[in-house]
Amino acid sequence: MLGLSTRVMRTLPIAALLAFVSPAFLLAHRLPLPSQLPVNPGIGVDTMAANVWGRPWQRQTASIYRRWSEFLASDRPRFTAPGTVPSPYWDIEEQRRWITFPLALNLSGGGGAPTILDIRPAMPGADSVYVVKTLFTSPETSRLPLALVRVYAVRRDGQWVFSNALPRLTRSWRRVTVGPFTYVVAPGYQFRPEQARLAVAFTDSVARAFGVSMPRDVEYFLTESPDEMNRILGIDWMPTATDGGALSSGPNRLIVSGDSRRGENYRHELAHIALSEWSTRGVHPMVWEGVATWLGGTLGMSSAETRRAYAKYLGEHTDVTLDAVLHARVDQGFRPAGAAIIQMVYAEKGLAGVKALLSAGPSEDALKATLQRVLGGSWADIQSRWRQLASH
Repeated sequence: MLGLSTRVMRTLPIAALLAFVSPAFLLAHRLPLPSQLPVNPGIGVDTMAANVWGRPWQRQTASIYRRWSEFLASDRPRFTAPGTVPSPYWDIEEQRRWITFPLALNLSGGGGAPTILDIRPAMPGADSVYVVKTLFTSPETSRLPLALVRVYAVRRDGQWVFSNALPRLTRSWRRVTVGPFTYVVAPGYQFRPEQARLAVAFTDSVARAFGVSMPRDVEYFLTESPDEMNRILGIDWMPTATDGGALSSGPNRLIVSGDSRRGENYRHELAHIALSEWSTRGVHPMVWEGVATWLGGTLGMSSAETRRAYAKYLGEHTDVTLDAVLHARVDQGFRPAGAAIIQMVYAEKGLAGVKALLSAGPSEDALKATLQRVLGGSWADIQSRWRQLASH
């Protein structure tokens, strides 16, 4: 049920939604990548390049459709390896700027079956830049929607190449540099330099504690709402809450905030950025999200507020176990459950134990084996201890 409506989502306890928009949560449940599934045209996309009277722009849709289909069918949507041969399908400047360069695909989860819904000029009467909208759905028969993504097609050297919404929509925004962060500020947003300085101090303290280098040259985009955050990224829809949030990409040194209350100092994503070199080693998603929640809270809540909200949720849902959270198709607290794991390990083994979890590897078997080795006891015993800690 990754495609819950906003009305339904509002009826669920907040703690049940804490990881709902996390790409790591989607990856944990192994949604197929676009390259593993067929690409389908939407009903409004002309793939035959018909010469429709009065609509000359439609003559370009067939070639754009083919290029975008080829890109989605390739391995490029999850371009993650520095130094890999550049993609012929994507703007070369954006590939130099970002390692995982299809931002909307990566930050929305980017999995599932793609249907190309619409291809049309970005501006009426023009045909040099086209908007391409793609709906990703779950691969099961239910075909529940996961994300609606928007990219731009631009003609370069006789071929269509694709580009992100972010640089196009924010090129005129004000930029303010504080320490390693360059804040890119939406019009009307009231920038708070004191919060930016606190963000630098927090990030530095996390990096020092874990023995990693302080990140450099981080772009930090500030918006006032989740809708605006998603819009500038090219995410026209995905399941999300309405009371805050942010997204980040460690490899790209990028944070985008949709929470004006904590905007400059969104600590969950700052923790991800501070520890981004750990993510390249392969970390289980629950550990990766858990350590960021343990350090910086989630969904606009502090770490203490997150613990209280999740304890209340577990008190009302006595059937939730650690195994249930690991295997749930509807999130039952992926981030706060992971934070409770981190707290449990830290209380007994300190940061050395937490680093052992970060180094354990991405598989569930590795996570369980490492927890049993670090904490001692059986998996059933660890689940019981987790439940007791997370419930209080």
